[in-house]
This record gives sequence, C-alpha cells and structure tokens, in this order.
Amino acid sequence: MGKGSRNRKARERPAEKLCTGFPTENYRILKWSAMLTLGIGSFGTMFHDVTGLGDIGRHVMESIGYISVPLYAFLQVKSFHYTKSKSKHLWKIFLLALFSFIPFSMMKTGSPFALNLQSACVTALIGFICLWLADRDFKKPFAQYIRNRKFLQLISGSARGLIAGTGAVGAYFLHAENGLYALPMLMILDSAEQSRHKKFVQGMALAVWCLLMVLSKNFYALTALIALFPIYFLQDKAPLFQCKESRFNQFMLKAEQKFYPAHLLIMMIAKIIALAV
Repeated sequence: MGKGSRNRKARERPAEKLCTGFPTENYRILKWSAMLTLGIGSFGTMFHDVTGLGDIGRHVMESIGYISVPLYAFLQVKSFHYTKSKSKHLWKIFLLALFSFIPFSMMKTGSPFALNLQSACVTALIGFICLWLADRDFKKPFAQYIRNRKFLQLISGSARGLIAGTGAVGAYFLHAENGLYALPMLMILDSAEQSRHKKFVQGMALAVWCLLMVLSKNFYALTALIALFPIYFLQDKAPLFQCKESRFNQFMLKAEQKFYPAHLLIMMIAKIIALAV
C-alpha cells in the first residue's frame, strides 16, 4: 500500500466521538474516592446502633465521610464550568435532592418526612445557583468609571462574597447538610479556577472549611484536610472536560450521578430489614 493511499484512509477515518464527562481517569478516581468516603460516613450514621459500633466507631466513620465534602465541592466546580447546559444540570441536581428526601430523612431522624434537616443535594443545589450567579464579570459596569485594577478586583471579590454569604444563610435556614460551612469553601474553590496560584487557593478553601467546623466545635471534620492530597495530585491541566464515547463511560457517568440517592435508599431498606429481623 502506497503512502498516498494510507494518508487518504487516515483522512477518511471518522473522528473519535467525545461526550461530556471526565477528561481522564484522574477525575474518575476523585469521584469514586468521594463516593467511597461518603458511603462509609453514611454507613456509620445509619448502622451504628444495629452493628454495635458504639460512639467511637461511629465518629471514626463519620470523620471519614467528611473527606467527601471538599471532593464533591471541587468536582461540582469542575462540572459547573464544563457542563453543556447549566439549566439541565440544575434540573438534575433538583431531581437528586427530591429523590434523596425520604431516604435521607429516614437515615437522620427515622421519620420519612422530616423537615428539620435536608440532604447534601440541597446544599449542592444552592451551591450551583451561587456559582451561576457569580459567573459574570462584576467589574465590567464599573470599568469605564474606575481605572484602578485592584479596586475593581475588590468589587468583584465583594460581590462573590455577598453571593456566598447569601447562599450560606439560605442553606442554614433550609437546614441543608453542611450548607452553612460548605458554601464559602465552594466559592473559594471556584475562585481558584481563575487564580494563578490555583493549588494554594484550593488549600486555603479547605482551611476555611476546617476553621468554620472547628468554630462549630466539630473537630471530627478536620479529616477533610486529607482531601487536599488527591485534589492536589490528581487534578488535570487539560482544558477539556471530556471522555471517550462508550457504553462503559455512559454507564459509569449515570451510576456516579445517581449514587447519592441510590446508596441512601439501599441503606434505608437494609436497616428496615435488619430491625425487622
């Protein structure tokens, strides 16, 4: 076969299909790390009284569960910036929050319709809305009147801080899980995406989270600092947030999206069976 024939066939070969998802295996490792630690924390909360773990075992497992909070916050920032349709993504989070309502209420209170505590999906919903509101150039309306770049940055930072504070207060009144403390961390992680010192700002976001949790006298949440290591070493420099089009990747993407309500539902059914036996 001549060289010209090989080049012609190479040009005729169809382009590799891509889909919205994770760019490399690194992000999949981050997502599954978040799912695993979240599952351990949920198990400790749900089954400590059935399995006889005691307070120490429960607190150890819940401490592991706190590692998932910054991991999910980091991944939410990534998914926000690379999603094709923000409105569809927001709708998906709303459905996840809706389907998680009864299992989460059963896990936390034993009642199927408790309103005094909402799931982390509600926190994610508020966080996504805050990211959407903050995803605009707040400096533009003032740029024609103010030439000082630092002052313009101060205006932009103040606007983002106001959005984060409003979201945190809203999450507090809605009783969203970790909402009061996770929203500032989420907004700082979002700011890190445009920062020259990206990994330093990400570390600062986790430090803010841990400080807020310590001030609330929740010292078990300090384990969340462990999440800094996978975030630091596994995040990619690739600008594209894509994966190869395949049945396996499509299945994995759907499984990862539905993990939160699914694992709560499975644990709820398992606990009902365990108590009945």
